[in-house]
Amino acid sequence: MALAQLDRFSRRVPEAQASSASCAVLDVAAGRLTWACAGHPPPLLVAADGARFADGVHGPVLGVRDAPPMPESHLVVSPGDCVLFYTDGLVERRGELIDDGMHRLAEAAHRAGGRPVAPMLTALIDDVLDHSGPRDDVAALLVQLLPAPLHADLPARADQLRAIRQAVQRWAGTAFAPDLVDDLQLALGEAVANAVEHAYGPDEAGRVRYRISARTDGGLDVGVEDDGTWRPPPADRGFRGRGIEMIRNLSLETALDVEHGTHVRFTMAPAPTAPHVRRGQAPPRRPDAPAELEATHEADGRLRLGLVGDIDLDGVAAVRTRLLAALAAAEAPAVLDLHRVTYLSSAGIGLLLDVFASAPVPVTVSAEPDGPVARILALTGIRPAG
Repeated sequence: MALAQLDRFSRRVPEAQASSASCAVLDVAAGRLTWACAGHPPPLLVAADGARFADGVHGPVLGVRDAPPMPESHLVVSPGDCVLFYTDGLVERRGELIDDGMHRLAEAAHRAGGRPVAPMLTALIDDVLDHSGPRDDVAALLVQLLPAPLHADLPARADQLRAIRQAVQRWAGTAFAPDLVDDLQLALGEAVANAVEHAYGPDEAGRVRYRISARTDGGLDVGVEDDGTWRPPPADRGFRGRGIEMIRNLSLETALDVEHGTHVRFTMAPAPTAPHVRRGQAPPRRPDAPAELEATHEADGRLRLGLVGDIDLDGVAAVRTRLLAALAAAEAPAVLDLHRVTYLSSAGIGLLLDVFASAPVPVTVSAEPDGPVARILALTGIRPAG
């Protein structure tokens, strides 16, 4: 309809005849883009697996008399995907086929992907245009579909923590940089675990609520709240109080309100503007498997204690007794192997501190050097042996 009206207008303005135009409507709830082009190059979809031009039927330029109605085409857009609209000045170069320019644009878009919209568009245009600049006017519009906010109201129980991590992983999908998702899981997990462990009495059935919203700059706004009573960390923290400290270390801004229940708000940093390089790969997640302890002896007599799975509040409860008992009986130095730990919370850090304090033999920690577990160890000042 919009292009049809613009087409009728162009027939009354000589300078507007033979102009090209593009029009699109994005249904953000359904992830459906309806678009039409009048003599204009097609939109470019930039997804996690690459960039491709939208398939569809193109109409004639504006002002052509007796032209058929402008055809509409459709494109499925997933959360995190970007759609680029542009004028032909971005892809045309004298002496070459326009197909070459469009191929160059798709490759540049793929290289620039994984960034917030503004730096992505800047990087893309700088990549496509040579040092002499464009031969024609260039206009470009980059649109990203952000996922709808994720929120839930759950019982304040330790057995909910793994389910929250699974929900966050599904929500994040490919829309955010993996490192940002790792940090989100850590910070959100600490905020929820604080409510689970400290907000309510032992016989009190409390609730905890969380909400995660995507920001246009590539970052995240996160809120967690409960209706319990705030308890400040004791002088001898153990792992108490380390959760809020970890959230502050992982986020750009943190706000804590304890007047009516506990309300934690924090902002996660946007994805890096440089091409993303992952710190390290976490072990494959086993969503429904409890934490486990595997004890073996090495050839030199050392005791190797391998933790497996998510070491959150539930995980600590599952392995704590066996771990401390195995160390109490040790007669040679021990190695605590965290290579197969898929998630390490401040409760897990507290368990490590207990191990160091109570073990009758020296204990060293071994973890993937650049993985998520090593990151949380570094935030709390624990150095793994490698």
